[in-house]
Amino acid sequence: MGNVGVVVIGRNEGERLRRCLASVRSQSAALVYVDSGSSDGSVELARSFDADVVQLDPAIPFTAARARNAGFACLIKKNIDLEFVQFVDGDCEVLPGWLSRARSEFQEHAGVAVVCGRRRERFREASAYNRLCDMEWDTPVGEAAACGGDSLMRIAALQTAGVFDDALMAGEEVELCSRLRNSGYQILRINADMTLHDAAMSRFSQWWRRSVRTGYGMAACYAVTRSRLSPLWRRETRSNLVYGILLPFLAVAAAPWCYGASLALFALHALLAIRVYNARRRHGDNAADARHYAAFCVLGKFAQAVGQVRFRLDRLRSQRSSLIEYKERAANGPVAYLINQYPHASHSFIRREITALEKSGVPVARFSIRASGVQLVDHADQEEAKRTTVLLASGLAALAGVLIGTLVSRPICSFAALRLAIRVGRRSERGVLRHLVYFAEACLLLKYLGRCQARHLHAHFGTNSATVAMLTRALGGPPYSFTVHGPEEFDHPEELSLREKIERATFVVAVSEFGKSQLFRWCDARQWSKIHVVRCGVDAAFLAAGPQPIPDVARLVCVGRLAEQKGQILLLEAIARLVAEGEEFQTILAGDGPMRSVIEQRIGALGLESHIHISGWLSNESVRKHLLDARAMVLPSFAEGLPVVLMEALALGRPTVTTYIAGIPELVEPGRSGWLVPAGSVSELAAALRQVLHTPVERLEAMGKLGAERVAARHDAGTEAAKLAALFSR
Repeated sequence: MGNVGVVVIGRNEGERLRRCLASVRSQSAALVYVDSGSSDGSVELARSFDADVVQLDPAIPFTAARARNAGFACLIKKNIDLEFVQFVDGDCEVLPGWLSRARSEFQEHAGVAVVCGRRRERFREASAYNRLCDMEWDTPVGEAAACGGDSLMRIAALQTAGVFDDALMAGEEVELCSRLRNSGYQILRINADMTLHDAAMSRFSQWWRRSVRTGYGMAACYAVTRSRLSPLWRRETRSNLVYGILLPFLAVAAAPWCYGASLALFALHALLAIRVYNARRRHGDNAADARHYAAFCVLGKFAQAVGQVRFRLDRLRSQRSSLIEYKERAANGPVAYLINQYPHASHSFIRREITALEKSGVPVARFSIRASGVQLVDHADQEEAKRTTVLLASGLAALAGVLIGTLVSRPICSFAALRLAIRVGRRSERGVLRHLVYFAEACLLLKYLGRCQARHLHAHFGTNSATVAMLTRALGGPPYSFTVHGPEEFDHPEELSLREKIERATFVVAVSEFGKSQLFRWCDARQWSKIHVVRCGVDAAFLAAGPQPIPDVARLVCVGRLAEQKGQILLLEAIARLVAEGEEFQTILAGDGPMRSVIEQRIGALGLESHIHISGWLSNESVRKHLLDARAMVLPSFAEGLPVVLMEALALGRPTVTTYIAGIPELVEPGRSGWLVPAGSVSELAAALRQVLHTPVERLEAMGKLGAERVAARHDAGTEAAKLAALFSR
């Protein structure tokens, strides 16, 4: 059909887009697909149908109008002889014969600018909401006031009246048709099937968001056209405000003063439902369909009023409108990672996990609640920071704006999430106020997750990041999971609402069998099946070379954050005892942290300045070098999960001296790959260090080799990421 081109717009439509492209490819040689930030391979799919592809800049809010305009511009630039353009949404299938049927109407009616037909729901009876959509599409045949998103348009008419208003988030077709009619053109709806639409609505929340979008579009169209002779949606927007806000407010607010008599105002809603029911019966609906439509029409007044208020708030904030999406997230959208502070020098294992997931084909969107606050010395961390969205970097004004917008657009979910935040906050040492801040952070995160179409949210640590993830889910966000490292989660399980977080999560990850057992303690036995062990992976740089020769030097290294739980103060006491015995050796404290000044003072008090050096934060490569330069690695922790640095040391063939706590005995075998001492015992620690200094290098290397084999078998980043990928795909 040489004089008809097709513009398809879409965002993460998956198989729906495949059906759409296949349906138009055989009917038109000129095909343009416009993509609005899909993450499901839509662009590649469109190219496989030999379509010209336009990818919209994600820095500018996506709207259907903007997408159609971009597609139209591309189409006429590459096909200057076209007379007509068929616009179609990517969730629709154009039926055979439609284009030729619609084109014949233009030949018979020179004044017609737009021809549209009957759009039907592909799965009408799949849900109550799909059935509503199908009834909405059934409008009278003949000259019409407007068309929908699917229609065949005369290109000359578009060039005369102008294209879609790309600032409109919804209702752009109605506004365009108003301009076309003002230019003397007609809009014609014919008695012919045009497209099959797949609304894919199975939940009330989806219908609610779609209705909010409708209200937003109505308000926007009215604002754009209010100065015209016939403003659009004036009567409808006023009706929404009356039935959706004014009457309910008066009925409830006045009830205490008139003994509840004001609640009779809700009878007006019942009268409206009766009017709609009678109108649908006259239209030809059966009684069941008419009742169904009337009930949701009245309920929709509340959602549409919310959309109108949301539009006004956006206008006050001078914020440009963007898509309000109602469809389920794409099955192959990205997994979002949420960490309290990321990237961070002590969180390199999370970076490795993300990298391994992406190598396995799982796209990952990175989110950090706040910036790490420390200098990033590792190049990989610096690059990771560029890929990470920091929530609180948006500022308090943006946070407040998103909070208000969420309360208005999702009142039911917001109320449930607020109740949850308050309940959890009352149990917590951090209090309710801090958890209300977490609620605001969840609102902001929800916005970002919608933009990237995340299909799942995974938090690291069962503390505040898991709380924000849980609240995001309560707001209507994607399913969530979280990884528990310990020890904080095991020290304060009730204050952290660990039981509730586990119950609401899709699955929970422990980094060791010990961690798994502790989670078993704090949840119902019926939840045990959702708890899985996925161990932290070791960087390839540590695993690839295998165990390295140990230098015959009297040098030890302790890698870790300078904090109470790492036990460096007791390490100083043990070193002081050995020095007093005449032992000559050096110890490097590789790391930094809140106790640095205390540790430096204690080094001075013990006279150990010539025996101990503090390096500060190090890159991954610098940590590796310090481990290779030492004969053993020391970590005298009081509380841990399963320290990654022990894995790194053993992977390089360095025996370890550490404590018999948490998951450490699962990795370090006493007498085989290292020494385990009771946490807090200076004498036992000093004795173990003495043995390390006097054990022949050959024996140390044999121990290191055993440790490296255990790490390679249990802590390969790729293997562990594959376990996570399988859990995300459930």
